[in-house]
Amino acid sequence: MLQQVVLNRRATTVVATALASVAIAVLTFDSPAVILALAFGAVVLVRPRVGLYAFIIGRSTELALIRGLEISASAVTTACYASLVLGSLGSILRWLVAGQVRTSSMMVRPLLAVGVVAGPGMIMAVSGDTSFAVVLAASALLLAPLLGLTIGAWTTTPSAWRSLLILMIVSLTLNVLAGLYELQLGQDGLLSLGLQYGTNVRDIDGVLRVPGLTLFNANAGMFAGAVAVVLTWEMKYRRAALSRPVIFIGLGMALALILITTSRTALILAAAGSVAIAFSGGSGVGSNTIRRARSTRLLIVLLMAGLIIVFIQYGAGSSTSLVSRVAVWTGALGDGVAILGRGLGAVGAARSSSLAGPSVQPAYIDNYWLSIVYQFGWWGIAFALVCVGVLLAQCKRAVDTGARAALVGVISAIAVSALFIEAWEYTLGMVVLLQLVCASSADPVPAVSMDSASRNRAELT
Repeated sequence: MLQQVVLNRRATTVVATALASVAIAVLTFDSPAVILALAFGAVVLVRPRVGLYAFIIGRSTELALIRGLEISASAVTTACYASLVLGSLGSILRWLVAGQVRTSSMMVRPLLAVGVVAGPGMIMAVSGDTSFAVVLAASALLLAPLLGLTIGAWTTTPSAWRSLLILMIVSLTLNVLAGLYELQLGQDGLLSLGLQYGTNVRDIDGVLRVPGLTLFNANAGMFAGAVAVVLTWEMKYRRAALSRPVIFIGLGMALALILITTSRTALILAAAGSVAIAFSGGSGVGSNTIRRARSTRLLIVLLMAGLIIVFIQYGAGSSTSLVSRVAVWTGALGDGVAILGRGLGAVGAARSSSLAGPSVQPAYIDNYWLSIVYQFGWWGIAFALVCVGVLLAQCKRAVDTGARAALVGVISAIAVSALFIEAWEYTLGMVVLLQLVCASSADPVPAVSMDSASRNRAELT
């Protein structure tokens, strides 16, 4: 029986990898993307966490991969999303092979919620004038964080969480070092290297916004903001048993990257999530525990306040873009909103994604709440608000203080930052934040071995 299980697993791996490679070849017409998919496809299916690691590494170093390997942005982007798809598929296959068909509310409910909201929007997009490439890119942006949640919900363990935190800190450090080098080169130096102004190279009131190793500054900034929220939770609850110096180094790298990328929305995300975590979850029992909790809260508040002051002194405190965004929001609502919206991908990052191609004209609103209204209509935003209410009620019912603090922090970070940018579409940051929800779960899903697989199947038969 065990041999049959192993053979079934190998066959499934081969078939799924082949199908994924064919799909990537058809969608990108780019052979390097197929090579990348084949390189990690089988491994990801057997070890789903590898897919998560590959996504984080790929998205946090995509500019370096594009220039170093001389491959297209669409190849790297597609390979990164493929790692999440294969990883989530591998997570489910591990349970199916083990003979344990188990549903996880952490995985099923978010997918159903997105399906209810996005289903009508996808029909509207396909039946309208939105191209298939844009719908595909919008679907990837919408589902990617939930695929990361699927992997974490089924495979996160304390040791895996520790490895993931270390990977995040290393990625942050590399981006900070690259960003400092880019600051030394200056705008002219970066343009002379072949980077594009307005995409890779940007400035705000004369202050250079460096991209680090990502394609543009907001990607790096949102990644740093998400990691700052995660490390704040880890500093308070110490699930991975990282030493405080390592946590402080990671926080320092995150705040430094937010500063040199001058991503103000990343600063808002980090501040909202970190402060929410600091003041939720309770202080524990005992005088020493209460004092430690109070000192942690004070430290977090001082860190965020200090970063805001440094941000303003650095020259990134202008309100010009906020004023222009308000004008965009007014215009978007003034155009009128249908009950079911204008369809998935009508606005947002999908229209400028490398998956959609260069011929698609970008259309940004810089407010994900309004983006939901524009794409999915009043029905979509009403359902989204109901989902947020359900999550907040779940926070209130949570017994474990760490899980409650993590959920409050993630909801606060996403909800507040979404007021100023299409936060959910910065998939790297969102995947990182949702891993915190998985790691803090009071009832993590146990790992499944092949020995237990044979026993479970024997019990079923």
